[in-house]
Amino acid sequence: MSVQRSVIICGATDSLISQRTEVTTSQKTRPVSVDQRNQLKDLLKGCQGNMRQEVLESNPHFFYSNVDNVTCFTNHLIDDTILKCDSLFSVDDILEMLPVWNVDHAHKIYSCLYNVFADLHE
Repeated sequence: MSVQRSVIICGATDSLISQRTEVTTSQKTRPVSVDQRNQLKDLLKGCQGNMRQEVLESNPHFFYSNVDNVTCFTNHLIDDTILKCDSLFSVDDILEMLPVWNVDHAHKIYSCLYNVFADLHE
């Protein structure tokens, strides 16, 4: 199945870029245990924490704002990743199936998946 959608991409300069993407849903899935989901959540939360720290160190005026909205690496993205981790096998899958607006974030998510699941390749 193929679905077209329009997405907004957060860039390093906080500018927004609209891009049309085509979503293709793969039928490939893996079994995922509760322990694997918890491990993945811990890794993703670690990435989120690192991004928060980087933003706050470089822009202290964000201290009183929602830093996750600035980085675009939100709790919703983490929850969505955990929910769909049985179907995520590549950076392309991540970009197609998750609300990821930054390719670097997709690579970070893939790295977390790679550390949890043995069926992924570097």
